Amino acid sequence: MESEEEIIRFIWKILCKESYESMNFEDAVAIKIGRKYIVLNIDGIEENSVWIPGFTAYDIGWRAVIGSLSDIFVKGATPLGIITYIGLNNSFSLDFLSNIIRGMRDAAAEYNTPILGGDLGRSKEFIMVVTSIGITDKVILRKGAKVGDIVYTTGLFGETSLLYKCFLENLCHPICKDIFNKNHAPKPKFNKWVKILRYASSSIDSSDGLAKSLYQLAQANNAGIIIENIPISINVRKICDILKLDYVKLCLYEGGEEFEAIFTISPEQESKVIEIAKENDIPIYRLGKVVAKKGVWIKTKDKLLKIQNIGWDKLR
Repeated sequence: MESEEEIIRFIWKILCKESYESMNFEDAVAIKIGRKYIVLNIDGIEENSVWIPGFTAYDIGWRAVIGSLSDIFVKGATPLGIITYIGLNNSFSLDFLSNIIRGMRDAAAEYNTPILGGDLGRSKEFIMVVTSIGITDKVILRKGAKVGDIVYTTGLFGETSLLYKCFLENLCHPICKDIFNKNHAPKPKFNKWVKILRYASSSIDSSDGLAKSLYQLAQANNAGIIIENIPISINVRKICDILKLDYVKLCLYEGGEEFEAIFTISPEQESKVIEIAKENDIPIYRLGKVVAKKGVWIKTKDKLLKIQNIGWDKLR
């Protein structure tokens, strides 16, 4: 089966578009209207791909909205509204649908975004498609970073990776419950991102996993990235030590849906961004830097190790 990126290239070829023209490999598109840009994202989820044990219908509705809004906010846009399509199978109940909609409603309200409407249909399995619409004066693309720019992120990694691993592989530990309570309906600080992203030279959200997101950012800029530090939560380190898991591998390859921004800034802007982040209670962590050597590398004590381009792929 071809990868998601290969299928996108195939589609763009039929539409007579260049593979890396404008925003073709972004998770959102922008349309200029006057002096503003309308930013749109469409995100689909299927029952078999998202229904992790422990997640409720409410959680799925919540996470569907968060996943779509993340791609609006990371472009530097403010959301205007959401429309949705829901495909229901023959076994659905009104209680199930009610909890899906309540989760969507509450997640949208968290970011002052109205749900404008949508459409319903029948499906062999539950399907939900969320389209978010935003507006901005300036669109922050994946492309725009320069060699020497510094790579930052807005959050810690590993908790979502560990959450998936605990449920899918039946790895149990008391701290896992705390991680679940924090992440089943996550509340990223989207509304604060714009304060720092206005200074970014490029940006991407981390929903496809850390390694893959960094590769996407590097490829968009025809450059490379050296990882100097992976910000990992204390709880993740504790559990990985107890369960004898490689927390670097866990964070790089086994995550996704952290809903954090990964962005680049010039060295000249670094102190200003750090100051703004501190003033507005925005956690930011330095990941590394942009280099001329293509690929993504992690810095160890005495050498650089090339990491694999592995992450979430909807078609695999």
